[in-house]
Amino acid sequence: MSESGKVEHPLANLYPTAFQSFDEWLARWNSTTVLWEKLGLLHCLQTMEYWLKGREQTVFFLLNVADGHRTTNPFYRHSDYISESGIEGCKAISRKAFDVLCAKLFNPGKENYPPLWWWMLEEQETFDKLLWFCNSDNYSPPYDEKKVSHQTEIFGGFLREFSRLGWTYNPTQRSFDRAVDVENIRVRMIAARPRFIEILHWIRQLRWLNKPNSAFSSDFPELDQACLAKLREIAFREDLPLPARDINASSMVCSRPKTLREAICGGSIAAEIIVLHSIRRREQKRLAGLFEASRRRWQEAQRRDELRQVAQQQETLAKRAAELEH
Repeated sequence: MSESGKVEHPLANLYPTAFQSFDEWLARWNSTTVLWEKLGLLHCLQTMEYWLKGREQTVFFLLNVADGHRTTNPFYRHSDYISESGIEGCKAISRKAFDVLCAKLFNPGKENYPPLWWWMLEEQETFDKLLWFCNSDNYSPPYDEKKVSHQTEIFGGFLREFSRLGWTYNPTQRSFDRAVDVENIRVRMIAARPRFIEILHWIRQLRWLNKPNSAFSSDFPELDQACLAKLREIAFREDLPLPARDINASSMVCSRPKTLREAICGGSIAAEIIVLHSIRRREQKRLAGLFEASRRRWQEAQRRDELRQVAQQQETLAKRAAELEH
């Protein structure tokens, strides 16, 4: 209480300071095992602007902590015992790190601006780290339109856009604050297509590869040999509900398909894509042949018409010459 008798405000002598670097923040993080302090420090990262020289460090740290937030698998240590409450505490910390990532990285950001994660495409190391985090321990697509958290919706939207970059990457649609090696990024996206196909598979978006690139277009996402090999691997590695092959088996059993047609019978979207891709290429070749034959016929008709016109002109000139002679 002050001399005037008024109760002194609890913040009267407080001079708040801010973390000046990620290393300073990390030192505080490492100095405590208290759950609520850990959660508070993560919330600090959600509400502040990242340090200019510490953005990559901060994001890598958050990705490592958030990995496995949906399951408890990463928090079991086989060498020693962790209580159930300890596991739940680790899970709460991991979920909070995921919440921070959804707010500061996976969020699509402002309209007509690049997504907040776009900078991670620029270097192989940051791209690989982002790709590493995209696994089924961190996302499960909702079934039957089940309601999910806002953070899960954000991450699901990120996965859909990110996994299509192997085919849709177009730097002219996204602005950068500085010059980057666009061609290197394009090569990186194409090389990652098999991994993108894996992501499309487990988020149940694989059918996108069977859709035209745009309305009224006959162009589809390109499937090179690496893509087709990955699709074939997916089609044949899973047990599918297939009619029984043996009299002693039940009427419907789950088994590995032996052919692409069997895989399609069992509902494999990967097999559908392979077969439709093959049909599409064959039909495109056939139609291209028909077009080329039509073009040649048109050119021949044009040439005959031109020769006919020349002959008519020559005949007219000959008549006029004869008239002049008389």
